[in-house]
Order: sequence, then structure tokens, then C-alpha cells
Amino acid sequence: MSAQCRFCDAPVKPNSMFCSACGQLVSQPVPSSARSAVPPPFGGSTATSRPPIVGSPRPMAAPAPVPLPPLATAAPAAVLGMAAAVIGPPATPGQQTDLPAASAVAAPTAVARAVRFESGQIVELTGGIVFGRKPSGKSVPTGFVGVVIPDDTRQVSRAHIAVDSRTSPPTVTDLGSANGSEIERAGHRQALQQNAPVYLEPGDRLWLGSVAIDVL
Repeated sequence: MSAQCRFCDAPVKPNSMFCSACGQLVSQPVPSSARSAVPPPFGGSTATSRPPIVGSPRPMAAPAPVPLPPLATAAPAAVLGMAAAVIGPPATPGQQTDLPAASAVAAPTAVARAVRFESGQIVELTGGIVFGRKPSGKSVPTGFVGVVIPDDTRQVSRAHIAVDSRTSPPTVTDLGSANGSEIERAGHRQALQQNAPVYLEPGDRLWLGSVAIDVL
């Protein structure tokens, strides 16, 4: 049985795509065999199955940090056998402070009496002295005097070190110098920490940058 064109009702031959009378496109019915070619879902149900709802993944707990072993630190002045005591926080700008004497731990038996510069000048250690390129004003604490160290290389800071002879034995303290301070004893050199006094012994050599001072 031939189909009819839905536009002009003219008979249309089987498997024809266009109407021979009006030229319109003729839609072909889908064969029943093609409709049954698609397999039904599993279980014979025609309802569309939905994927199960999966909740958002629970955040995994971060592993607990493993503490690192503490870094090994050398005891202050362990090589030279020096005793050190921290003075405290540095003074605020414009504030004069007294430098307290270091607490004694193992005071040397011999007492330093003077220092000698590279120029040959000898300075007797009495009271408190601030050594530097130009110690003056607020850089010299109360009870101390300033002594200029000849230095053409400008390795020495304006107020480089303080030597406190108010107690015996005297101590030396770096005042936060730019190039640092070292003490040499028995062939060993060790850096001075800022505001940490160290006992002086005759025969020591102080290094202020590259400028040497001998302790007598």
C-alpha cells in the first residue's frame, strides 16, 4: 500500500524521499523493527536509571608534623674558656645606660692592666673605657670615657667595644660594631657577641675588624 503526500494527498511510491506531484520532502515512518532494535535497560525496566548520589569526599586529616631535632649550638666561649653574661636588650636611641659587669664563672688568675694599639700607644685600663673611631656623646655610657683608636681603614666603628675595669678582672663587650669584634687567645679566635661581656687576660689580642689591639 502506497503512502500519500501530506501536502497534496498524491500517492507516493514506497521508499521515495520526495513527492513526485509537489516535490515536498516526504518523511518516512520508522520501521517497527528499528524501534525494537534498542535493547531495554537491565532488569527489563523502561525507566531511566539514575546513578547513585555520591556525597562529597570527606577531607583527609593532614598528618601530624614530625618535630625536628634541636640544632646543636656551641656553648658561649667554649673554645677559649671565656665566661659570658648577656647585658640585656640594647638601649633605645638617645638613651644613656650603664654597662653592668659580667657575672663571673671562671675568672682568670692574671689581670689585664692595659692595651696597646698598632701604633704603639698604650692605654691603661682604669674604670670604664669605650674604644672606637670617634666615641662621643650618647655612644659613651655614664661612667665611661671614650678613647680614639687610630684607624685609616675605617674598619673601626665610632663606638666599637667597651672595656669595663670597674671589677676585676676587666671585661670586653662588643657594642654592635659594623665589622664585628674577635678575641684571640692561645692561637684561637672567637667572635664577640653583641652586649655579651667576656673576661680579658694578659696576652689576649682583640680584633676590631682588621685592627689589632694587644692586651697587656
